[in-house]
Amino acid sequence: MVNWSKQTIKLNEIKILIFLWPPPSDCSRTQESIINRLRISHTSLTYRYLMTSNDPSKCPTCGIQLSTHTLTECRNHQKYR
Repeated sequence: MVNWSKQTIKLNEIKILIFLWPPPSDCSRTQESIINRLRISHTSLTYRYLMTSNDPSKCPTCGIQLSTHTLTECRNHQKYR
């Protein structure tokens, strides 16, 4: 646990302890992977620019770099939350 807290990785920004997250009931391994990628904002939409050598995409409403912000904070998608 000591080594985990000293690492500078995206996951330990949102998960301080190394204990397992309880998966939602009746969740497949694929669905668990999708949930975890969303938690750390690691999706093809948010990282595609690294593979294409383009600039990162920006939220058309807010103008910030595209991330899970679109799902959780963007005022344009508020009605879906």
